[in-house]
Amino acid sequence: MEIRKAGAAGVSVHRWWTLATVCAATFMLMLDLTVVNVAMPAIQVDLDATFGDMQWVIDAYALGLAAFLLSAGSLADRVGRRKLFALGLVVFTLASVACGLATDPSLLIIARGVQGVGASILYAVGPALIAAEFHGRERGSAFGIFGATAGVAVAAGPLIGGALTELDWRWVFYINLPVGLLALLIVLTQVPESAGRGDRPTDYAGLGLLSGGLFTLVFAIIRAPIVGWISPTTAIALVASLALLIGFVVVQSRISHPMLDLALLRNRTFDALSAATFTINFAVLPVILFGVLWMQGVLGLSAIETGIRFLPLTVMLLLAGAVGGVLSARVPTNLLIGAALVLTGAGFLLLLGIDTNDSWTAALVPFLVAGLGMGLFNPPRANASVALVSADDSGMGSGANETFQQVGAALGIAVLGAVAHASINTALSEQLGLSDAALETASDAVAAGAIEPFVATVPPDRADAVGAAAADAFLGAFAEVAMIGGIACVVVGAAAFVLIRRRDFVLDPTAPAGLESPSQAAEETPVH
Repeated sequence: MEIRKAGAAGVSVHRWWTLATVCAATFMLMLDLTVVNVAMPAIQVDLDATFGDMQWVIDAYALGLAAFLLSAGSLADRVGRRKLFALGLVVFTLASVACGLATDPSLLIIARGVQGVGASILYAVGPALIAAEFHGRERGSAFGIFGATAGVAVAAGPLIGGALTELDWRWVFYINLPVGLLALLIVLTQVPESAGRGDRPTDYAGLGLLSGGLFTLVFAIIRAPIVGWISPTTAIALVASLALLIGFVVVQSRISHPMLDLALLRNRTFDALSAATFTINFAVLPVILFGVLWMQGVLGLSAIETGIRFLPLTVMLLLAGAVGGVLSARVPTNLLIGAALVLTGAGFLLLLGIDTNDSWTAALVPFLVAGLGMGLFNPPRANASVALVSADDSGMGSGANETFQQVGAALGIAVLGAVAHASINTALSEQLGLSDAALETASDAVAAGAIEPFVATVPPDRADAVGAAAADAFLGAFAEVAMIGGIACVVVGAAAFVLIRRRDFVLDPTAPAGLESPSQAAEETPVH
C-alpha cells in the first residue's frame, strides 16, 4: 500500500476505517485497565496467588505500558505508523491470549508485562493515525469519538468485567482476541500508511535511555508504597531513573535528529497540557477505583450490580466526549481544557458529602459532574497533543502526552493509594485498638474493599462494631482521595486557562480544513 505523508492535502477515503480501528483498540486497552481489577479475586483463588502476586499482575502491565510510550510514538514517525500499530495489535492480542492461558501467577505476570508493551504502541500511535487522516474541524469530531470511546470503556469496565468474570475470569483476556484480530484485519487492508520522517535514522540510544529511565521511574513509583519510599529498592530505582533520563537529555541535545524535540519542554502550552494530562489521570483512576470498592465493599453490591450503577457515568462520558469533539474544533483549547479539569475536580469534591448511611445514589450527581469534565477533556487533549508538533512528528507529540497520562495514573494509584491506606490504618487504630500485625492485616483488607471477609474473621459479638469501624475508615479514606484529586484538578485547570496559548500550536486545533496554521490564519483573515 502506498505510503502517504502525514498532513498531505486531501482526506483519505479510508479515514473512517482508521478511526474505527483506533477506537476499537482504545476501547480494548482502556477496558483492560478496569476489568482486570474486577476479576482479581477470582484470579487469586484460581491461581492460588498471594497478594504480592496480584500486585505484580497490575504493576507489570503498568511498567510495560509507561516505559515505551514516547519511544513507540517517535519510532512510528520513522518506520511507519500503520506498520507499528499493526505490530502493537499483534503483541497485545497474543499477550492477552497468554494471560488467559496462564496456569500460575508467574506466567500471568510475564504475559501482562508483554501486554503492556503492546498497549504502549497502540496508545502512542493511535492519535497520530487519526491526525494523519482528519484535518481542521473534522479532526475535532474524530477526536471527540476517540475520547468518548476511551471514557465509556473506563466507566463500563466494572459492568463488562463483572459479566465476563461470572463466566470465567479468563474471558477478561480472551475477549481481546476477536477484537484484536478484527482490528488487525482492518489495519492491514483499509488503513493507509503514514510516516513523516522515514529518511531519518532511528535514535537507538535515545530509545534505550528513555525506555529504561521511564521503566525505573514507574517501578519506583508503584513499588514504593509496598517496600517503602525510603527503602534501598526505591532509592536505587529513582537514582537509576534520574541517571538514565539525564543521559537521554544529553543525547538528544547532541544529535541532529533526536526522537524528542527538547524545544517542546520550553513551550509553555506543551508544559501546561502535560500538567493537565498528568493531573486528571493522577486523580481519575484512584477515585473511580475507590468508588467501585465503596459500592462493593461497603454497600455490598456485586460486580455486575456495581457496573449497572456506573452506567449513568458511562452515558455522561459518551455524550460529553462527543460534545468535546465538536467544541474542540470551535472553542479555544485553554477554555476547554481548563473547564474540563475544573468540572472533574468539582465532581470529586462533591463526593466529600457521602457518609455511612448513604446509598449509591449519593455518588450519582458527583460522578455525573466529574464525568462531564472527564468526557470533555480527552478530545481537545488528544487533538492538542498532535497540534503542538508538525504533522511529521505527530507520533512523538502523541507519545509524549500519553507518557504523562500513564505516569500520572501510576503515581496517582501509588500516592493516593498510600494516602488511603495510611488514613484507614489511623482510623482503625483509634477505633479498634488492634496490635500492629492485626492492624496491618485489617488495613490491607479494608483498603482493598474486602470488608465482609475481614469482618467474618472477628468474634461474632464484635462483628457489628468492627464492620461499622471498617466502613467508616474506608469512607474517610475515600474522602481524602477525592479531596486531593479534586483540589489538584481545580488548581491545574485554573492554570490551564492562563497558560495554554493558541500561538504555541504548530497546527491550529480550531482551524477549518486547509487553514490549520495559526500564522496562516492570521495572514488569510481579513482585517476590518
